[in-house]
Amino acid sequence: MFVGKDRRTQQGVAIKVIPMQEDMSSLRREVDILKDCKNDFVVQYLGSFNKDSTLWIVMELCEPGSVADAMRMLKTTLTAEQIRIVCASVLVSLTYLHSRKLIHRDVKAGNLLLTRQGQVKIADFGVSAQLNTLQSKRDTSIGAPLWMAPEVIQGESYDNKAERVFLATLHGN
Repeated sequence: MFVGKDRRTQQGVAIKVIPMQEDMSSLRREVDILKDCKNDFVVQYLGSFNKDSTLWIVMELCEPGSVADAMRMLKTTLTAEQIRIVCASVLVSLTYLHSRKLIHRDVKAGNLLLTRQGQVKIADFGVSAQLNTLQSKRDTSIGAPLWMAPEVIQGESYDNKAERVFLATLHGN
């Protein structure tokens, strides 16, 4: 991730630079999902472009970084009140995504970004999936193993309910 400045607004932006691959479908899906998501609890997409065989995705800048970054910098876990705020924010973002028939599939502290105002926003839609219906299920094991729901680890079919396992993980249970 890089930090840049939007020449039009003079505001700081985050820039994700990804090498282009032969199969660009996952990168296109990530950009399309970001473009379509308009929610205060989802990181805002500002644009994208190709440069020197890389895809540059420009998004709102969320400083100081992720929840994982904050815990690492402070060398502590979250308090019960902080967990409540993070969980409430993530539940709002997941409710929004699920209403659009999207599964994030990589909900973890590293993909929960913090703004300077303390708002939590979900980011990184690289492994997200679009469901045909709200009752659709997936069966691919994608995401960070320490944050996966048991049914995902066991290779069973799952739906958007599998994303809720992160709640207990934030508290260290």
